[in-house]
Amino acid sequence: MNSFVARTLLTLCNVNGICLDNSALHIVDIDECKSSSPPCLGVQYDKTDPCTDTIGSYSCNCATGYTHDPNDNTLCIGKVCTMIS
Repeated sequence: MNSFVARTLLTLCNVNGICLDNSALHIVDIDECKSSSPPCLGVQYDKTDPCTDTIGSYSCNCATGYTHDPNDNTLCIGKVCTMIS
């Protein structure tokens, strides 16, 4: 089954952000990190480099003290506590 959806009249994209251009000769990766609604916003994400674009997807970079959700590399969760004595 074709999972591509219309993005514009000239471009088709699948749900992972991979698009065919209007000539259907090139596959174009969408940079989700530079979208008008960028992912990876919030205190749990790295302030200087919150997002890394990958082919067909992206991952979020966690701020110090946070870690990736084991089931989803786009989520940074929970503070990691360090025992001090």
